[in-house]
Amino acid sequence: MAAQRTYTDFGNQLRRETSSNRILFGHEPMGQLKDDVFGKGFQEIMAPYFAEFCGTFLLTITYLCNLASGDPVWAVTSNGFMLIFAMYSFAHVSGAKLNPCISIALYLSQRLNFTACLKFCVAQITGGVCAALMFHRFATVEINLGPRPGFSWWEATIVECLYTAMICFVYLNCAASPENNPVGKHNGFVGIAVGLCYIAGGYAAMQVSGTVMNPSIAIGVEIADLHDKAQTSWGLEYLPAEIIGALLGTSGYRLVRPCDVVVTKLQLADAAKPRTPTSARIMAEFLGTFCIIFTKALNNVGDESKPQAWSVAAAMAACTYSLRGVSGAHFNPAVTVSATLCGKRFCTPYHAVLHCGAQTLGGLSASLVYGIVNHGANIAVRPPAKYKIQSGAIVLGETLFTCLLCYAVLTTSLAAVPSVDRNRQNNVAGLAVGMCSAVGGFAIGNISGAILNPAMALGFTGLNLIGAHMYQSAMACYIAYQMLGAILAACFFQLIHVNALDVSEHL
Repeated sequence: MAAQRTYTDFGNQLRRETSSNRILFGHEPMGQLKDDVFGKGFQEIMAPYFAEFCGTFLLTITYLCNLASGDPVWAVTSNGFMLIFAMYSFAHVSGAKLNPCISIALYLSQRLNFTACLKFCVAQITGGVCAALMFHRFATVEINLGPRPGFSWWEATIVECLYTAMICFVYLNCAASPENNPVGKHNGFVGIAVGLCYIAGGYAAMQVSGTVMNPSIAIGVEIADLHDKAQTSWGLEYLPAEIIGALLGTSGYRLVRPCDVVVTKLQLADAAKPRTPTSARIMAEFLGTFCIIFTKALNNVGDESKPQAWSVAAAMAACTYSLRGVSGAHFNPAVTVSATLCGKRFCTPYHAVLHCGAQTLGGLSASLVYGIVNHGANIAVRPPAKYKIQSGAIVLGETLFTCLLCYAVLTTSLAAVPSVDRNRQNNVAGLAVGMCSAVGGFAIGNISGAILNPAMALGFTGLNLIGAHMYQSAMACYIAYQMLGAILAACFFQLIHVNALDVSEHL
């Protein structure tokens, strides 16, 4: 009797479902991956590894070219866009991990066995090495990668470790989670979310360490720097931090999605959705808030040539895509208050208290880590002199754009939509929220600092008080303006989305 075949869809194309499809996004049950699952032909066996080789080759050569050009504005965005392109190009073949740390994180999450993890790592490192050898052959530019003036090796290592952890965490939540990326109904935001992590970390750490966040690229940078007798690159020195980052990212994934860890069969992905534990919701809000506020703080290091608002928006979008299905992805007490005012179906008062507590703790922790990395420096926010009524400009800016951000979260992440459009809604929710943050950041960044988050205001205020910067401690007053914006957003939502109030559900 012929073996039964099942099929799964990737985009609009139907393919036979094999174990190679299962490792595509890390759905292989408990890592039971066999060497012969890809098919009988040599070409099909090697296709996933060749895809990883090609994707990492493209990513490494792009990174090296941008590192050589030294463009402070668009180089990081170029790296992130190349990753997005590569992930969408190769995801249907290999999962487009393109990073040994992600492969290791999948192994630690029991989505790949050791043999498959090792093969992917070899393919990825080989791609990075080949790209570096080509760059080394044709380019003679000096590559400067490592701790920037004023920062030591351990401070640069902390930043490299944290943003590598963020990349692994986002990939696991967006790609390896059966709940966030169900079999047969794959989401369309994995590539965007991971690519935005590179953008967030690249700009944030530009004046601290010049992040790599990928061992394949780190090794490639070291090889490409062989032309320079001084050997100024820190490619190999960052490797231990990146491995530790993979461990931290996996640990965070296990904390926010404990139900995914116990899944032992692929078919369980279509089973009834288990209720998210309260501890997972709290941890999701804490980690998401930490990543966003730490990114915001680090962007204050150095000159103002880098697009801070774009970096913070990228972090917010990536965290929203990752954790929207766990806690609603508020990451902001103002958003939580706005959701609570819209009714218990959006956020219960009990969960609101827990969320606000976790967000506040995340903001304080991010500010503390920033203070450690940047020697206790304060966060300076001073409106330009051209505004005659500076306090009025701050009140208007913080109120208006906090209202916009809260309204975006309510409409894209909390309002129920017809089931036929559910997947489409998921694909745009994170990007919509992130772009609202970017709008506010660019519009009022030079007026109020575009804080837009009481947890951020409280964390930065505490940091400034420790540093005895009393003028900047007035940032705590922003909380009142932001809460006013939250109330206005709830009022607008209830006036405009009347039907959603009757059918909304928990996320």
